[in-house]
Amino acid sequence: VIRVEALTDSATYAVGVKPRLTVSVTNTGKVACKRDIGQAAMSLVVSLGTTRVWSSDDCATGGQPAVNVLKPGQVFSSTVDWSRTSSKPGCPSGQPAAVAGSYTLVARNLTLKSVPAPFVLH
Repeated sequence: VIRVEALTDSATYAVGVKPRLTVSVTNTGKVACKRDIGQAAMSLVVSLGTTRVWSSDDCATGGQPAVNVLKPGQVFSSTVDWSRTSSKPGCPSGQPAAVAGSYTLVARNLTLKSVPAPFVLH
């Protein structure tokens, strides 16, 4: 059984402080299992209300599968420092900075998604 979690290093971020965003994949089962934890299988999405603001997939797509064996209780995490700039698929330049507000972070591994993790930008 795989659990996917979205984690932030703080609940609130002062102006200019970059949030550290993490996708965590845990084998909560009793037996080892194979799981793709490569870049293409993982993503982080930041939203403001129902508006998608940033995705880790926009500027770093693809990559080779990285199928690993996760032992029971083993955790794999991938962390990124978000620049507080919005993004769009294809990574066009000149995207606006994220505005102050209450955001959510959702992590994905393959088809599994985390519950949204709330955080605030000042």
